[in-house]
Amino acid sequence: MTYQRLEKNLFKRNDYDKMLELYQKTLKTCPKCIETRLSLADFWIKRGNFNEAINQLTEAKNLQPDSKRISYHLLKLMLERNMYEPAKTELENLINDAGETEDVFSCGECHYSQREFFFQCPGCGSYETVQNYF
Repeated sequence: MTYQRLEKNLFKRNDYDKMLELYQKTLKTCPKCIETRLSLADFWIKRGNFNEAINQLTEAKNLQPDSKRISYHLLKLMLERNMYEPAKTELENLINDAGETEDVFSCGECHYSQREFFFQCPGCGSYETVQNYF
């Protein structure tokens, strides 16, 4: 899903509540949608609510603990906010996982990912959208 264009237009009109409502509605129907959680984290960063952004990234990380992409977003935000201890832990986890070379399968629609192959995405329910990453 692409929220960037919609968010840009709503931000121009200072209609932040409408954008937040859209994110929350999407997460109600697809609570495992990582793209929505990442976009919502970016939304909170733009609004200056860094704690809520970290909460969204942490929730995304809990849903997909193997996702390097989420770890990078979380690590970057922690470093920008001078949260060195949690950033150190996240970085150590990334380093420890760097030696693992297992395949990761990801949905082409919502970007849900896991190490096991799937025909129907556990995140959004789409069929035959799986992509393989090494």
